[in-house]
Amino acid sequence: SLRRSFLRSGLSLRSSGALSEVARRGPANISLSLLSDLRQLRLQGLVRHDAAQHAAQATNLRAMLQQCSRLLQEKARLLCEMQEEESASASPKKAGAPIR
Repeated sequence: SLRRSFLRSGLSLRSSGALSEVARRGPANISLSLLSDLRQLRLQGLVRHDAAQHAAQATNLRAMLQQCSRLLQEKARLLCEMQEEESASASPKKAGAPIR
């Protein structure tokens, strides 16, 4: 019987509905249908994986851009401080210099 063939192959049909579906459509058609479903699920998994990778890369890029922005702001602040210190240290020398 069909059920015995499945059991010998290591497969089992757990419900009478499954057994009648195999009997109605035939094992070859069921196998093709399952392979098609498997391919579709695999493609969906690949698409989800690609989307997740893209999202992770976009998140990393945003984080790097924010860090670069903070570093540029810090650099500008430090340059301003250095210029202020240079002008402050140069001013007393000019004030004390004799006028000609």
